[in-house]
Amino acid sequence: MRCESFNDVLVRDVLVESSGQLRSGIFNNDGVIEDSLLRRHYGVYIDARTDPGRGTANTGPSGTVIFGGYLRSHFGHFLLETLNAVWALHEHPHLPIVWIPLGDETQWLDWQLEILDLLGISRHRHIINCGDTHYERMFVAQPGYEIQRTFHAVQEKALAQVAPASVIAGKRLWLSRGGLTSPEGALVNEGELEAQLEANGWSIFVPDGQTIARQLEEISSAQIVSGIAGSAFHSVLLLRQVSSILMPVFTRIPKNENFETIRRRKGFEQVRLDVPPSALEVVAKGKWHGANTIRLLEPSLVLEPLLRAQELIG
Repeated sequence: MRCESFNDVLVRDVLVESSGQLRSGIFNNDGVIEDSLLRRHYGVYIDARTDPGRGTANTGPSGTVIFGGYLRSHFGHFLLETLNAVWALHEHPHLPIVWIPLGDETQWLDWQLEILDLLGISRHRHIINCGDTHYERMFVAQPGYEIQRTFHAVQEKALAQVAPASVIAGKRLWLSRGGLTSPEGALVNEGELEAQLEANGWSIFVPDGQTIARQLEEISSAQIVSGIAGSAFHSVLLLRQVSSILMPVFTRIPKNENFETIRRRKGFEQVRLDVPPSALEVVAKGKWHGANTIRLLEPSLVLEPLLRAQELIG
């Protein structure tokens, strides 16, 4: 893994071009620093502008800083992408951290600060870059996670800072999306399915609005964890070990490889449940994944496989 130092760099904030593409990057006299680019494999991607520009730029604090990443407010993308160089932040614990805000994310959210505290990264080290800015000297690290593709062992170790709770025998947990304020990924009749799961001994847990510590306690103490595949499952990145069997239910995003990339690196057991398109009604279309809000035509298509999964724990 690389963590290199560069002198006299220009941090270019995220710009939206007429094409709709996002352009950003960190430059020195040789051009764009490759490891500063956020490489993605679907939808929007962040890349460097061809010309870093020679206009007026702000002057950052003197001395040496380290590049943290692109600040995002989406829970899953924060864990996977914003924190993709956390391994290097641990190796240089006294350097101020420069973050490039993606969109309007110029303030830390409470849950983001909680995660930074859990990772042992002081909240007093942060600089949220504003406008094109020159820095005297900056460390730029190789990303430890590349979405849909790569998860390095040193990155896994750097993220896995939280001790899991003791597993409660027979505990089966459904991660509900009922607390989401956005319709993104919503299953409009999830409550019907949850009522049937509760009647069969499952616990329903709504992660949204809970502390990260509480989420990790609930997840790590269950023998089986299920729910509509989404960011809530990625919180296991913060656990030192995962003893639960994860059963994500895939509806909207059948090709999301992050679940397998994380499972393979952390070594836990995962059983994937795919709901066929014929069993779903699209209520509202999304921008990137085809369906934003969906209805499950027959809840038993999810309920029955989950009940059979109880055989996994005896």
